[in-house]
Amino acid sequence: MYREPVYREPVYQQPRVIYRDPPPVVYQQPRYVEPVYAPRPTHTTSVYRTAAAQAFNSYSLTERRAIQRRLAAQGYYYGGIDGSFGPGTYSAVASYAADLGVSQRLSSREGAFGIYDGLIF
Repeated sequence: MYREPVYREPVYQQPRVIYRDPPPVVYQQPRYVEPVYAPRPTHTTSVYRTAAAQAFNSYSLTERRAIQRRLAAQGYYYGGIDGSFGPGTYSAVASYAADLGVSQRLSSREGAFGIYDGLIF
């Protein structure tokens, strides 16, 4: 038995529109917030006041130049061989001492003398 399909006319409906009130807009005034800064160090030690500098400056000019020459020959010092102690000389001595494993000795004059004597003699 074969049935003929029943054709029905489509029924069009208008969609229902539901209007809702938008949520109220609440404006908040921006507030100033005081920035938080890291505290400044109360003191800093200059390389010129370290025990390594005091020991270095107690040598004669010829000996100071010899120390710088020896550091330059070993690849630690890249500045001029002028016999004056500065950041370049300090970083070279600190790197040299660190490679030897005796960097803690730079905190005392006696330890610095030992390192410098090893460079001169």
